[in-house]
Formats: sequence, structure tokens, C-alpha cells
Amino acid sequence: LSTICTGANTTFSVSASNAAAYQWQVDQGAGFNNISNGGPYSGATTATLTIIGATAGMNGYIYRAVATGLCTPNATSNTAALYLNSAPAITGQPSLSTICAGANTTFSVAASNATAYQWQVNTGSGFTNVSNGAPYSGATTATLTITGATAAMNGYVYRVVATGLCSPAATSNPAPLTFYSAPAITAQPNLSTICTGANTTFSVSASN
Repeated sequence: LSTICTGANTTFSVSASNAAAYQWQVDQGAGFNNISNGGPYSGATTATLTIIGATAGMNGYIYRAVATGLCTPNATSNTAALYLNSAPAITGQPSLSTICAGANTTFSVAASNATAYQWQVNTGSGFTNVSNGAPYSGATTATLTITGATAAMNGYVYRVVATGLCSPAATSNPAPLTFYSAPAITAQPNLSTICTGANTTFSVSASN
């Protein structure tokens, strides 16, 4: 068995006594066929088959070697499978979050082939890793939670780096945190002096 990253190299080797020649074979799903030298294969008629730059489509291919000698019968090795891991990829991006000061929020990401996550924040001078501790939790999971966000965090930008068994790591799009503002009176109501039985109004203007 050989488990590698897509695009990587690997070898399958066999030892045989009284062997004069070797022929590697591959089963791509419809039975075994002889391998010929030529990308991605070399060493197809030696004791070591080399695969250069394995492609994702080769995942699950099964290999064996047939050794021939001066006498019959030929000797056929056990089978060995090739499995390929892929680099992580972001499949669901984190979204903008707009909240009120003091509220809670989350940023979430979906990624394929990811085994670990690290959230990062840009407070205005570049991205740095987020550590767990108020107001953050879940800094190394697919969901970052912010509890009791302060107004000073307005405009902070978040992203996540997903890593896996293969490189490169995948970095999400940035997602900003913005705040609604509390309402504020911009024009106060005025004193109204009227005659008994008359009508009047009181008006106010307020932002947010």
C-alpha cells in the first residue's frame, strides 16, 4: 500500500528469487494490464516501479509484479494499492457579520480534506493567529465564536487557514466584523404652547 499526496512520487518494489525479468501490471478497475514505461511510469520491467507525479485519477489503482525466470511457472506478487490524498480546499466561505456592541457572533467555514483550522484576525496591521480566550473560542475549529464583542472590534477582519495531510494550505476569503450603532437623538422635540382645544405636534429626529 502507498498513500501519497496528489502530484507526489512513489515506488512499488518486489524481491524475487531466480527471477530473470519483471513486468509490472496495474488494475484500473477492469482487470490487470501490463504497464509500459512513460509518464507517470518508469521501471515497469524492473524490480521497482516508479510513479512520478501521481494524478488524482489514479486513486485506488492496484499494482502487482510478475517475475519470470528460466523455469516456469511465473511468480506473481501480492497486490498493492495506491491511495491519493488531496490538499485542502475551501468549499464554504465565512460571511460578513454585523452585530450590536456586546452581542455574540460566529464565523464559519467549510473545507474539504482539512484536518486542522487556524482562525486569523487583522486588526489593522496584518493578519495574526487568534488564540482561545475572551472574546474568542473555537480558534482552531471550523467555527470561530466571538462572545461579547466590543465596539473597538468594529472593522476587524477574519479569515481561516485550513491545513490537511497534503499541501498547500487553503486560506478563506476575509470576512469583516461590523457593528450597528445605537440610536441617537439628532433633533429634540420643542416646547409647544397652544390654546385649549387646539392641536399641536411634537417631533424628533434620530439616527439609527
